[in-house]
Amino acid sequence: MNSTGMDLSQGDLLRNFLLLDSNTDQQRKLYDDYWRPIELDFGKEGFSERFDYFLRDYITMLEKRIVRLDSGYTEFKQFYEDKKTTKEEILKNLRRYSRYYCKIVLCKDDDKDLNELWQELKVQHVDTANPFLMQVYGDYEEAQETNQFKLTKDDFIEIVKAVNSYVYRRYIVGIPTNSLNKTFAILYNSIKKQDYRNSVLATLVLLGSYKRFPNDEDFAKAFSEKDIYTTRLKNYTLEKLENNNHLNKVIIDGTDISIEHILPETDVLKPWWQEVLGENWDELQKSNMHRIGNLTITKGVYNSQMRDYPFKKKLEVEGGIKFSNYRLSNDVVYDENHKERESWTIDNINQRSEKLAKQALEIWAYPKLTEDALKPYKTHYRQERVIYEDIAHMPEMRDDIKAIYEALDQAILQLNEGVTKTITKHYIGYKYDYTNFAEIIIYKNSLNVILDIPYENIVDPNNLTENITDKGSWGTGHVRIKIFNGKDRDYVMNLINQSLDYSINGSD
Repeated sequence: MNSTGMDLSQGDLLRNFLLLDSNTDQQRKLYDDYWRPIELDFGKEGFSERFDYFLRDYITMLEKRIVRLDSGYTEFKQFYEDKKTTKEEILKNLRRYSRYYCKIVLCKDDDKDLNELWQELKVQHVDTANPFLMQVYGDYEEAQETNQFKLTKDDFIEIVKAVNSYVYRRYIVGIPTNSLNKTFAILYNSIKKQDYRNSVLATLVLLGSYKRFPNDEDFAKAFSEKDIYTTRLKNYTLEKLENNNHLNKVIIDGTDISIEHILPETDVLKPWWQEVLGENWDELQKSNMHRIGNLTITKGVYNSQMRDYPFKKKLEVEGGIKFSNYRLSNDVVYDENHKERESWTIDNINQRSEKLAKQALEIWAYPKLTEDALKPYKTHYRQERVIYEDIAHMPEMRDDIKAIYEALDQAILQLNEGVTKTITKHYIGYKYDYTNFAEIIIYKNSLNVILDIPYENIVDPNNLTENITDKGSWGTGHVRIKIFNGKDRDYVMNLINQSLDYSINGSD
């Protein structure tokens, strides 16, 4: 426990580990030169709330794998255990990356342009990108100091904007976020420092399947059709549309400025709105009222007054939509010929949704790379693909073993939409993201299943698994299961699923 009677945090444990076994003079020096500056960067409240998260992200950055929040200290000790690194060197590196972390996560960057980007990432809750962004920030400073490679401020900003766009587009398109932590944990591995900007953007663009960067067509369609109002990013979305390339920024706080539905969101529409929508007015209202094309912003005081008004009366409310001077309201009030509208229909919502989707394509832009810049990375990805399309080169199996293999193969691929299969010379590998979690090695009369999970983490009450850490195999894992018949298939699938879960969540 600490002095307040609370359990020691990961930060408390780390401080004790780094400082307490030194002599008094050395302890004071390490504290004054490194640990105290870290505390000051975070601030008292920030340190208590965020340091453990920083430690987790720091270890994820070093190890290129997901680390549990409550195991940061243990993982930190294990990482440095066999390294001939002094406590001062460890603290110096920790201090360096804590600075970047505080700039990014606590939005304490002295550079105004960068700080605005960190604030956007904070709104989006893009914590999974922190391990990657800390490394890029370090490279940005190094590039300015050494000139050994090119990473300009414009390049840095473009990379951060690409990360922001990648996360936002995926959110709008509706791609699950559970793979993002692993994607960002290993994204730095793809960087080529002598072609920094292109290597990062190309890697993002070339991500496939559930990791993909939604293209303009998919994003624009989803943006125009999605119920933006019901999302947690509704204020952020409308603020970005209103503030794009505009000096006078607005903030939607629900008091001074609030979101207004043109077609009302009331449970039962007034007769005049029912008449505008016609037959099936209730279904049309439900499917269109929360779309981006039906939303604008107005002074908060007028929002409740205008709620059920007919369209023309909404426009004429003094200080309301027509008189707001907000850019988002211009195409609500006026049509494409700059004439004041007489009504508001589903066609108007569709047209405005499509128009705002085009604006969204510019704000959350897809990375711009020439074909020449992208070509080397396409070649790199092709070279990494396995050349085998089937298992014809592997031993011919007995019929019953073949049936067991085919059943396991299908069952593994159905465990998670992120699972993919590759066929190498010696085994069939099953990956989540870029990493194997299981391999099947084929023999004529049996199968070996290799699991990429530490032997001590596997739960196997039936003792089917074997620790092959010191024995080796054609696979990449440390746990082997020998299969001679199909009687334990469900049990084996449970073991395989444990390895997949370890690949996704680490040792949680």
